Amino acid sequence: RAYSLEECVRRWNQDMARTVAHLTSPNHCVVRYEALVDEPDSVLVPLLQTLELPWQGDLIPRISDEAALIIKEEETWKAGVIAGMNRAIVTTEALKESERAEVVAALRQDLFELAAHKALGNSMDTARGGKGVDGMDGV
Repeated sequence: RAYSLEECVRRWNQDMARTVAHLTSPNHCVVRYEALVDEPDSVLVPLLQTLELPWQGDLIPRISDEAALIIKEEETWKAGVIAGMNRAIVTTEALKESERAEVVAALRQDLFELAAHKALGNSMDTARGGKGVDGMDGV
């Protein structure tokens, strides 16, 4: 089913609040998708160390193959995983300007910033392209 912008924003804010509530939990890691795509080693190596799993150098190329084995035919929304990791379409192409302004105003920037500072492969540094909620990167 399709979700309204209001439902998506509400869910995002709830999920970010849950993430922030668990930031100090030893079994909770925040991973920014952009960091995972741009610098997979900087995210996956510490994540696997936390999980006490060995790093496998061929992990990234195998992701698509492994995903194809477990994604069910009816899970069409997961088809992009098989194509490999890549950055999402820029949201300015997906939303009208009025919708974008509505979303930005409703998102909890404070929660995003708290979680982003604890993220593995933290890319909040603007010199490295981190934009935050107002730039919609990482949302």
